Amino acid sequence: MKSFILCIIFSLFCFASNIELAPKLALHAMPKALCDKIDWRSDAQLHVDANGLWLLSQTNILRLDKPGKALMASLHIASFTLAKSGHPIAVVDERLGLIRHGMFLPGPKLPDIGYAVAQGQNDTLYAYNPKKIAPVYRFDGQMIRAITQPSQPVLALSALGEGIVFATKEGIFSIQENKPLGLVLPLIEFEPIVSLAVNPQTAEIFVSTKQAIYSLNHNVMVPLVTGIGGAIAFYDNRLWIADGLTRQLYILTPQ
Repeated sequence: MKSFILCIIFSLFCFASNIELAPKLALHAMPKALCDKIDWRSDAQLHVDANGLWLLSQTNILRLDKPGKALMASLHIASFTLAKSGHPIAVVDERLGLIRHGMFLPGPKLPDIGYAVAQGQNDTLYAYNPKKIAPVYRFDGQMIRAITQPSQPVLALSALGEGIVFATKEGIFSIQENKPLGLVLPLIEFEPIVSLAVNPQTAEIFVSTKQAIYSLNHNVMVPLVTGIGGAIAFYDNRLWIADGLTRQLYILTPQ
């Protein structure tokens, strides 16, 4: 993974003129030849950690730092994340399941269709529904239980310490263990949020729309880059971006 990062960072690429960066940031792109091989979907999903760089495509979950596929046979996967063991966990139809040896192993049935999944601490999973008003569920490996009932569909969700942060069209909210739902930031006439990521060391929240990415810290939203957006993930002091519209993957780094 480290050598893969260095390969990207020390490569030079030209960016479209409409991309604007905040000061003291650098933007690096994955080689176009590699991105062109991906069967992109407009709502691409991304997961990055010590177990590698993984991207949800039209028909599979692709590992890009060590090129390979999670599944031997193509499936339409609604959402995915990664277990601490490095095995992908996916939502197929209404079932949450582990992928091992190229096979999807169906597990618990989710309450409805349209659910997405996000990783929490210690292999805890959170399921939320971007398509309709529905509860957010927590799965601890044995039991699925509802932890909150938002008044709007949850557009994006990420772990935040022992809790979560999530976005609806009304605002960004947080839930911490044994604490009530908290409003982090109200959203008025803001572009729909498509992805959230968190710096676990500082609790800085990164917010992505289809056309811009922001930093949210101490209730202040600051634009980091405009002209690109999409799925984001924070790892190794870098923000990883999978833009399904431009079909390109970027890394945003401090200079």
